[in-house]
This record gives sequence, C-alpha cells and structure tokens, in this order.
Amino acid sequence: MPIAFTGSTCARRGCSRPDWKDGLCSRCWRLAAFFGKDPGLFAYEPLNGYADGRDAVALPWERLERELLDGG
Repeated sequence: MPIAFTGSTCARRGCSRPDWKDGLCSRCWRLAAFFGKDPGLFAYEPLNGYADGRDAVALPWERLERELLDGG
C-alpha cells in the first residue's frame, strides 16, 4: 500500500512533498537557505527550471491580498 500524504504540500511547482516550514518541504527549504534566498520567494522557482521565456508561475493573489489587508 503506497503512503498517502494528507494536508498541504510544498508550494514549489513540481514538488509534491509535504509542507514543512514557510510553505516549503524540508528539502526545498534547505536548498533556499543554502543559497541565501527567501523561502517565500524561492517557492515560485519551478523545481525543474523554467520551460521557456514565456513560462510563468501562478501567484496566490487571494492569500497575498488577505495577508496585506490583515496586516501580516
């Protein structure tokens, strides 16, 4: 029987590991820390790189607006 993860997953596109800290899985979070990048912004870099010059990431506008309006 395969292991099924419940709950939120890593925010980084292409990564299906469970959420650990700052919206990233432990592997992606450590990679961001290693390169000195903000984990919140690192989530928007695709796991396998960008496909072409027109490749873009979908931003979570609802969550961003909610955080800005609530003040944190």
